[in-house]
Amino acid sequence: MDGGMTAEQWQRLRQWCLSLLGPFQEAATAARIHGRSALWQLQRHDRRFFLKVYQDNAAWEREVHAYEQWTPALGNDTPRLLGAYEPHQGVEQPAILLTGLAGLPLRDAQLASSPEQAVWRRAGVTLRRLHDSWQEEGGPFFGPCGRFGEPAGNAPEDPGAFVSAGMERLLKQALAQGYLAADEILTVWGALGLLDCFDGERPRPCHRDYGPDNWLVDDAGNWAGVIDYEMSQWDLPMNDFSRYPHWEWLQRPELLQALYEGYGRRLSPAEKQQCYVLRVQYALDAVVWGMQAQFYGFADEGHRALAALAQGELPDLQWSLEHRH
Repeated sequence: MDGGMTAEQWQRLRQWCLSLLGPFQEAATAARIHGRSALWQLQRHDRRFFLKVYQDNAAWEREVHAYEQWTPALGNDTPRLLGAYEPHQGVEQPAILLTGLAGLPLRDAQLASSPEQAVWRRAGVTLRRLHDSWQEEGGPFFGPCGRFGEPAGNAPEDPGAFVSAGMERLLKQALAQGYLAADEILTVWGALGLLDCFDGERPRPCHRDYGPDNWLVDDAGNWAGVIDYEMSQWDLPMNDFSRYPHWEWLQRPELLQALYEGYGRRLSPAEKQQCYVLRVQYALDAVVWGMQAQFYGFADEGHRALAALAQGELPDLQWSLEHRH
């Protein structure tokens, strides 16, 4: 049975979907490259729905919390959660049922430059709404939470400590396995010396995988919405400008500029420094995860990003300075 389920488990899930949707047809199965979840497309009359089944509870809890607490502020720019399936007796896999958005991922749409920038600009509008969806001064802590908002880890309140803990953990793994060259180690240490740029930052709802793989466009190439909150957590807003697995900030700076424009403001000097530090962290993460998961091409890209960062290459921020209105 697909998704690692037994036939009996699948039948229970189908009955649960029937209780929420009524009669439906199973239209397609969507592959998930990372293996953290499996996705089934369901069809009822002329409407699409998606059943998402998880390998672990942590990703399920993060995504359910995001859909229940944060995404209502996004309106029609994201799917709506119809139900959250809790596993019986703790032995089954958790799942969610979502409404479907029309369209396909921007990564697959092959748009020309101008409409592609328009989508990035519109994505900036939605990102600002996500970051502002929590109307208080900020979240209670940095890091992932459970479905009902309880901390799922150490839950630091200091932003510098939050960043340093993640970067030092990755650096320790990289040093133990010999993943980094000497100059790369110096780049990471240098970033660790800039943590005061995060002083005063408060946690905000962050997607943490906010990019073209998770942005949908319609048949005309217009923005349709954003999906996939498995990695969402209380975080620094600049992390949503730093975690791009296709390295657009380095290779396509005009796209990041469009995102800033949609977001509604230029980045402050402190935020630009935050982007530098967080991009060093993400490049380091790419090296470590790529080597451990045998995604060696991604690890190579992380090495190239570290080399560019060591040379001070932040072309999207330089582009922003040169093209002020």
